[in-house]
Amino acid sequence: SEKEFVCQACQYVAEEKDKEKYEPPQCHMCNMKGGVLRKAYAIPGSKKRFKGDQKRFEQTLFGKQIWCHTICAMWSHHVEYTLTDDINCSQLIMANGTSHIGSKYHCDLCGQKDGVKFSCTMKECHKSGGAMVPYRFHLSCGRQAGLDIHDADNDTQGFYIKCFHHVRCSEVVRARMEDMLEVEKRRCGKMLEKVAMPMPFRDAAQLMHWSVTILANLGWAWRWADWWVERGDNWEPLLEPGEKEEKMTKEQLKIVDSTPQSRCTDARKCRLAAFGAALRNRDYDKEEGDDTIALDKALRAILDTPSLVGPLLPHEKDFYAEWLGRAYRSKSPLLGFGDDKIPVDEEFCTHIEDKSPKYMLGSRPLPGKPLPAGGEGFTEVDDFLRIRPEPIEQSPPPKRGSTSKKRSMAEDDGVNVQPRRWSSRAKAPVKHEQEPDIPLDPSPKKAKRGPDADGKYRRPHGRAPAGKIWDYDTGEWVAEPETETTDEPEAKLEPESEVKLEPEQSEEEASSILAEGGWTCLKCGLANSRGKGRCKCKAWPPKKVKSPSATVKRATINDRAEGNSNTGEKLGTGGQLKSKKGKALCRVDGCVKFKQANCDDMCRAHWKESLETKE
Repeated sequence: SEKEFVCQACQYVAEEKDKEKYEPPQCHMCNMKGGVLRKAYAIPGSKKRFKGDQKRFEQTLFGKQIWCHTICAMWSHHVEYTLTDDINCSQLIMANGTSHIGSKYHCDLCGQKDGVKFSCTMKECHKSGGAMVPYRFHLSCGRQAGLDIHDADNDTQGFYIKCFHHVRCSEVVRARMEDMLEVEKRRCGKMLEKVAMPMPFRDAAQLMHWSVTILANLGWAWRWADWWVERGDNWEPLLEPGEKEEKMTKEQLKIVDSTPQSRCTDARKCRLAAFGAALRNRDYDKEEGDDTIALDKALRAILDTPSLVGPLLPHEKDFYAEWLGRAYRSKSPLLGFGDDKIPVDEEFCTHIEDKSPKYMLGSRPLPGKPLPAGGEGFTEVDDFLRIRPEPIEQSPPPKRGSTSKKRSMAEDDGVNVQPRRWSSRAKAPVKHEQEPDIPLDPSPKKAKRGPDADGKYRRPHGRAPAGKIWDYDTGEWVAEPETETTDEPEAKLEPESEVKLEPEQSEEEASSILAEGGWTCLKCGLANSRGKGRCKCKAWPPKKVKSPSATVKRATINDRAEGNSNTGEKLGTGGQLKSKKGKALCRVDGCVKFKQANCDDMCRAHWKESLETKE
């Protein structure tokens, strides 16, 4: 028979539980109990701190057998995987061996400072109250609370964790409830008219998964209810096959308008924060019947809150109440309730008014049960709208996109662009008739700053719009002026004529000078002796040509495309003669000097000569 698979943690418990120094496996990066754990280790940078004190070293994370969840290790870029499948966490632990990096910050969900916290990956994310500090969470806390923890669409982007204000539209509680309902609609119709049909095991497993996920998110409502009341959520409409958002009304899209004040009233009416605290501590298990009757009434109070879960029909409320109740009674450890709950900091998670704990009901009545006698005037303590944010610009909320890709995400420069959400019952979005593209705003872009000291506007960075140039006087993009075109052929540079001799120098004298190694001036045509440095016209002698040919012929238009086969010189793509090293030469025949900038593709000497000729 095949050998049964045993994970590393269970194997370690079976082998080490009877030993004196045994400690049960626990992830050192978070406070979640259980889960799939893997062996990890940490090596100190220096052991001088523990020199001669082996007992102290064994009490630190360096000397113990440490563990971590696979997902916690994957999201940290300080973790290394070894060839033996062990995880190297040396970069996560401080030199003292008892705390982690970032231990001065607390988790914004559980309030604990131990473990490894991850910041929101959205740019310019900061907490309410004006402090330019991003939200930080343990990975396990964020997953249970319903935050957006996902990997990128491709392998080059990495991993993301986003706070409550920057989650994608598909990760909101209302969107997850809609995805859960889509599973049931595929089985028994849009109005659930065939609910009595047999349910396949696949659909039952999916519905149970969604129920556990949604109920686990509601179990942290005692913490994120303040954020929801303050700013709402990032929900986007779910479109059915063939629907166009621009042609639909708010009622058809099921958009519910709300304000912080209206959300505060709704949260107090359904007792959202108290319901989360009751789920966390499994208070519905203390008395018989509370896990059915009282829990059902509390769930229906949540389902009667359109600003949180959207407008629901009666049969949809019955569906959610039945399956969420089943998830609670399943006592799944994935819920994080009761003995499986993540511990929280008692001083951090308290109300501002009376310092009572948020994560416990205390003296408050159980949601879903009738109030005790004389409790008509009961007022529940909460922190809704008590911590008002300072007037500091927050990163923009998710935008509504126009792509039809389901559950995709486009991120550019830190802005979370939300796609349209399509019903999963559609195999593919229905293709509508192609609409004309809407052109971009053709209005000219103005300068962002004022003129400089000389009265000119600086050109902005980036590529210029098509067909426009920057006007330095007005600071705007203006249309490019049309250039006048003529039918006359371009003037071609005629090769220079033969060397003209001055009257003062005869042909015999010039020949004798050149025979003795002299040189001919390219400017005036005089023959100069070999040792003479400059001509009478102040022109310098030409440089010697390394090519065997006596002169370097200037390339014509046809020669430039084929190359100069006589001298072996390289020609540029624009027809410019180049040296063997690839540098552009002067375009004048016989000149081997490099061309100079702003000299009409000539060396400086010939350029000055051309200016004098024009004058």
